[in-house]
Amino acid sequence: VSNLFIVPAFIVICRQGLRFEAVTAVFTTLTSCMYHFLEPIGIPAFGMNAGKWHRLDNIGAITCFSNLFIYLADFGNDATEEWLKYAFLFTTIILQEKAPWNVTFTIVPVLSAMALPILRPLLARRWP
Repeated sequence: VSNLFIVPAFIVICRQGLRFEAVTAVFTTLTSCMYHFLEPIGIPAFGMNAGKWHRLDNIGAITCFSNLFIYLADFGNDATEEWLKYAFLFTTIILQEKAPWNVTFTIVPVLSAMALPILRPLLARRWP
């Protein structure tokens, strides 16, 4: 039920033309639903158990946070923002595949992304 709260945000994301963010939101919502549905019943879906769906949900959730902080950093350059989104996604996939239950591999990408809106104006010497 909590996944329904993404619907208003999804509408805003689509209206703003943020395609990568829209796809990430759909991915995260689907993987989260699958994880939360399959965990209590213990039946795999598409050959994946709840644990594998949980790993995908982690990747989606971390990527959503990364997208948010990249957006808040307001680089003013679509190419820079696009490269950062893919870099964070790539890094998140590698870290989650290495050790999905290692909290460090969740915190590091989120905190790194969180630093972007703080560091960007300091390094650029201008405020968004």
